[in-house]
Amino acid sequence: RKDIPEIYREASPVSHVTSDDPPVFFINGDNDLLVPIANSTRLYQSLKDAGVPTERYIAKSQGHMATYLNLKAIDAAIDFVKLQLAPAPESGSTEK
Repeated sequence: RKDIPEIYREASPVSHVTSDDPPVFFINGDNDLLVPIANSTRLYQSLKDAGVPTERYIAKSQGHMATYLNLKAIDAAIDFVKLQLAPAPESGSTEK
């Protein structure tokens, strides 16, 4: 990493965040040894800072695989997708 930091920067998704990125939902276990929570937190914050719709669910005391079997995490992800796919309210509409 010290010898070629630009390659590592370029390989990081954080380096490619733009305001027109699609919505992103993160699921993380706080005991995930495969994907450290700090990594997804950095990307989550970069997306938020860019104005990209993003949310996350952190499963307490769970590792990588157990988190994806967590029913609360799945429900939260489904709710996020439903919200993102819902039609936008019409502005200026006077219909009741």
